[in-house]
Amino acid sequence: MSPKLFYELLQEIKAEVPGINKAWLVVDDSQLGNTLESREKEDNAYLVGVLPSYGTEAINVDAIKDTMVSQILVLEKTDYSELTEDEFIAVFERTYHLMKKVRDLLIVKISDPCYMPTARLDLNGLDFDPVWKKSQCNGWSLDIQF
Repeated sequence: MSPKLFYELLQEIKAEVPGINKAWLVVDDSQLGNTLESREKEDNAYLVGVLPSYGTEAINVDAIKDTMVSQILVLEKTDYSELTEDEFIAVFERTYHLMKKVRDLLIVKISDPCYMPTARLDLNGLDFDPVWKKSQCNGWSLDIQF
C-alpha cells in the first residue's frame, strides 16, 4: 500500500467512525508533536497513521512479496492540569472504543478483495497498546503488518 493509499484509507476510516474528527499521516514522533501543537482539545479525537516501513520477502525472482509495517493511533489531546483519575480513565475508555471500531473497519476493508486486492493484512498481529503523554495526548496505537 503506497503512502497515498494509506492516507486515503485513514480518511475513509475517519469518515466512517463517528468521534474521529481529524486524520493525517506523520513520519515520526517529532512530526506528530509539531502537528499536535496547532490542535485544540476540542478537536478530539485524532486518527494518526505513521508512514510505513517497506520491506521485501523473496524466495527467488518469481516469488517476491512486498511487506509493510506501520501504526495507527487514536489519540485525544489531554489537559493534564485539570485531569482527575476518573477523567484519565474516561479518555482511555473513549479512545479504546474508537480504536476497536477502527480495527474492525480496517479488517472489513482490507479483507474485501475488491477494495484492495494486493493488500494482505496480518490479522494475527493487530495488537493495540496504550499511549500516554505522547505530545500531550493519550489513547491507543495499533500495530499493522501487510
